[in-house]
Amino acid sequence: MLVEHSLDALATIEPDGRVSYVSPGIARVLGYTPEEFAELGAFDVVHPDERREAEARFSELLERPGGSQTAVIRVRHRDGAWRWIETVSTNQLDSAGVGVVVANFRDVTDRKRSEDAAREADEKFRHIVESATEFAIFTTDLEGRVDGWNSGAVRLLGYDEGEILGRDCRIFFTPEDNEADAARGEMHDALKRGSGDDERWHVRKDGSRFWGSGLMMPLKDDAGAVVGYLKIFRDMTREKRDAEALAEAARRKSEFLAILAHELRNPLAAIDNASQLLLVADGDDGRSRWCRDVIRRQAGRLARLLDDLLDVSRVAQGKIRLRKERLDLKRVVGGAVDVVRPLVDRKKHSLTIAMAPGEMAVFGDAARLEQVLVNLLTNAAKYTDDGGLISVMGTGGREVVVTVSDSGIGITPEMLPRVFELFAQVDRSIDRSDGGLGVGLTLSRWLVELHGGEISARSDGEGKGSEFVVRLPAAEANDVSQADADRGDTALPRRGLRLLVVEDNPDAALGLAMLLEASGHEVATAYDGPSAVELARSVRPDAVLSDIGLPGMDGYEVARRLRGDGAGALLIAISGYGQEEDRRRSREAGFDHHFIKPVDYESLSELLARLTPREVGA
Repeated sequence: MLVEHSLDALATIEPDGRVSYVSPGIARVLGYTPEEFAELGAFDVVHPDERREAEARFSELLERPGGSQTAVIRVRHRDGAWRWIETVSTNQLDSAGVGVVVANFRDVTDRKRSEDAAREADEKFRHIVESATEFAIFTTDLEGRVDGWNSGAVRLLGYDEGEILGRDCRIFFTPEDNEADAARGEMHDALKRGSGDDERWHVRKDGSRFWGSGLMMPLKDDAGAVVGYLKIFRDMTREKRDAEALAEAARRKSEFLAILAHELRNPLAAIDNASQLLLVADGDDGRSRWCRDVIRRQAGRLARLLDDLLDVSRVAQGKIRLRKERLDLKRVVGGAVDVVRPLVDRKKHSLTIAMAPGEMAVFGDAARLEQVLVNLLTNAAKYTDDGGLISVMGTGGREVVVTVSDSGIGITPEMLPRVFELFAQVDRSIDRSDGGLGVGLTLSRWLVELHGGEISARSDGEGKGSEFVVRLPAAEANDVSQADADRGDTALPRRGLRLLVVEDNPDAALGLAMLLEASGHEVATAYDGPSAVELARSVRPDAVLSDIGLPGMDGYEVARRLRGDGAGALLIAISGYGQEEDRRRSREAGFDHHFIKPVDYESLSELLARLTPREVGA
């Protein structure tokens, strides 16, 4: 009765494959009546791809009395569909002692489909994991031993799967993190929050380090019990370095602004003190003369600070122009030494100069090369304690080499690679009387490279002095000097020019007017654009010196109006802005020349001296 009413089907299969008995359950399992199934035979309904294997298993079972086997095969249903059937077969002896196979058939199609779907999903997941080569993905047991490993982990951490399975994941952590038991902390966070973010330095098989960023999460079984951990992370070293570089740039920017404020306050304080003293000088020529010297000297210092900033900006944007000519670098060295001599003498340094015999010819911009050497000599003097040693050596040949060395504070190994970076300073102490913005060496490197040369620094360490070496290509025989379009004769300014100064700052306007009048010129002043245009029509000046930023009408419009009136006056723009774009705009407006504030009065005098009668306004 159990057999007759079972949901499964039970059949007895003779050694020749005939079905000698089949239970009614065959109708529920495969849709056949017992008679239909017995007539078909046990193997006729098996899928063709699996029949040979099924027959082989049957023959094997017949050779093992009392043996059994289980298999899952495809069998054709009476409706023509293929169904997955689980067979449990046993070799039994009949009453005659002959072995027969008693087989139980159960339809497991739904279960097989679920298993196949789950396996397919597992395969897809494994494929995704293996394809994610940018991510290291691995699993561990509860103790942190690795039991799963993808190709991304091989690439990132360097271990093959065979090398790493079973090993503790702490092998990827730095000694410092292992000392703090960081791996256990990650596991604890993953359990507590469901997943834990992880950003830290990791160690590869070869010992190199990288910044890994990712997460760890617990793995649970069907009952919800935690059985291990999954970790996913990637190499974020470049992003980490970039972030650190941005933070360093921000720090250096803040530091530079603090230095700039400090450097600007020093000359401003001196100028303020001198101007206050002028108010109480009471005709004391000695005091007045000292005050004027201080104001001129400190104003020049402010101008040099601004020039350094402007030069850095121009070189960085590729807008600096070199006036190259064949020159003897010995003369450039001499000019630089003359500039720095007062500082060297004030600090009682011993300065020695040794130049190779013969010409040290280079093809370059004398002013810019002197600027490089002045920077190097000034640094040597500033960063050497009083009474120190400074030497300048020069050699010629296929390349011209100038070496500036000192016995000063030296450069630490950490600072040496950064010494030519913008705003980097070896000495950041606040008690230096001779300051700087930290742009001199950067500018020097750029200027030397523009000349096709190179500059390098060397130091044995803190307190052991420094050495800077400038290498420049020697001049070729066919090097041709570039004409300086603004260069003319240096005759003294011709007196008696009618000049118009246009400046909205009364102090600046009056100061420039008095300088021009002291040179013998007749000067009128205007403090806004409209007044300047009207005054020019009545004065008919030989030259107009106009600020750009004016109330009522800017300097560009003033120039356009004057040109529209047919004025033949020389138009000179005076502005705090001197980039190439600023100069282009002034040229387009009608200005003939563009000067940067504060005005270099010697250059202005030379320009006015070159006016000819044809250039003078009627």
